[in-house]
Amino acid sequence: GANLRLFDVKIETAQTLAGEVGASVAASATDAARGASVVLVCVKPAFVVPLLALLHENGALGGETLVVSIAAGVG
Repeated sequence: GANLRLFDVKIETAQTLAGEVGASVAASATDAARGASVVLVCVKPAFVVPLLALLHENGALGGETLVVSIAAGVG
């Protein structure tokens, strides 16, 4: 089965969603992404580049990690 980890700055939101989808809640975005084969980025467009930079700087994205963003208008 899939190993789902998620993070939200609002811990209550993360806990609710995790319960609904059978995921675990990570302590940080870095922890959620570290070792993942696929990372789904669901943030406002202004936060996509800073988040990806943070994940990269913290070594959370491997060379084979597929990153998918649902933010519109990011270029």
